[in-house]
Amino acid sequence: MKTKTKRQPKLNPAIHPTPVLYFDKYQIQHWPKNLKVLHEQMEALRIRVKEATGYTWDNCHYFITDVYGKPAISISFYSDGVNLWSAVTGTSLGNLETLDHKLIETFVEEIQDGRDRCCQCEKWFSKPLKRYSYAGAVCPGCYNPKVHLTPDTSGD
Repeated sequence: MKTKTKRQPKLNPAIHPTPVLYFDKYQIQHWPKNLKVLHEQMEALRIRVKEATGYTWDNCHYFITDVYGKPAISISFYSDGVNLWSAVTGTSLGNLETLDHKLIETFVEEIQDGRDRCCQCEKWFSKPLKRYSYAGAVCPGCYNPKVHLTPDTSGD
C-alpha cells in the first residue's frame, strides 16, 4: 500500500520576506580581515540560508546589532570592500576598503546613541540631518541646496 507524502508548498517571496542574518557587534572581531575571504564566507553563508529557507531570489540582508540586539548597521560584502548603512535612518555610512573592526564598533555605538553621520564632513550629530539623493544626509554646516538635492522619485 502506497502512502501519500504531503508536498511542501513552494515559498512565495511576496509572502516570505528576504532572509536576514544578524551579527552581534562583538562577533565581527572574528571576521577575517581579508575582504576577499570574508566575501567568500558570507556568500557561502547566504547560499546555505537560501537553501535552508527555500528562498528563490539571490539576496540576503546582513545586519550588525547594537548592545540591545537591535539592528544598527546594514552591511553588504564585496571582494574589494564593504558598504555600510545606518539600519535606523537608512543613510550611507560609506565604503570601507579595509575591514576596520574598531571603526565599525564605533559606528554601532554612535547609532545606538541616536546619532547619524554627515556624509560630507563625516561628523556625528544628534539632530536630524538634511536628506539628499538616495541615502545621503548632511549636517546644516555642509548643506548646499544646489548640490544636495532630494531624491528624484518621478519614476516611482
